[in-house]
Amino acid sequence: MIAASLVCLLATAYALVGVVLEGALFWAAPADTVQTAIWVNANTPAESVVAVHPDEFHSSLGYWLRRPLVLADERHALLFGATAEVYERTARAEQAAFAAARADLAAAGFDALGATHVMVGRSAAARAGWLESSCFEVVHRGEAWLVAARRGAGCNADGS
Repeated sequence: MIAASLVCLLATAYALVGVVLEGALFWAAPADTVQTAIWVNANTPAESVVAVHPDEFHSSLGYWLRRPLVLADERHALLFGATAEVYERTARAEQAAFAAARADLAAAGFDALGATHVMVGRSAAARAGWLESSCFEVVHRGEAWLVAARRGAGCNADGS
């Protein structure tokens, strides 16, 4: 009886420490990331696929965004069955699409990945000259994020 009581007491203390540490170590999601995800959920078709640059991906998108992502984080990709090689290949292809100098190359890269919408952090938007082109339409401007929709076929090399 004493041993069982001691085990219960230790388990309760262990659970209490875990709850306190979880609360102390919890990082809130950035407000604009949440607002942008909610906007995407409300204003895009359910079958939309969203591309977020691997360097800008925030783990809170997994909680708030209700659209498939081209790529999330490696841990989740491996957890859900992707191989490390597939993850790396997809990450490189996505990075190349984001880094494309021409709008038609960015469009082709996102098309190959199945992306219909692109979330670009404001800091990276200046480097994404393809955003304002005939290939993409910026459909949402938040404090920290821009969301662009892939326009239909017909964009050309200079994006006009």
